[in-house]
Amino acid sequence: MDNSLQKVAAQLRCPDGEDGKALGHIMNMRNLPVIMSGINQLCLSDGDRLLELGYGNGGLLGYILSLEIG
Repeated sequence: MDNSLQKVAAQLRCPDGEDGKALGHIMNMRNLPVIMSGINQLCLSDGDRLLELGYGNGGLLGYILSLEIG
């Protein structure tokens, strides 16, 4: 496998340092449409509760919580 692909694979397995932070940000932005689509499919209403067990770094949680969904 190409050395650069090995580095990316290693960061995806266990993010580390500035490269890990950068990759996490990229993944957040790429996954945002999928995450928002999933949330919209839930048809949340006032008073509903949602337990978020995401697999990412939590970088989008503040943004999602700031939205007025429902």
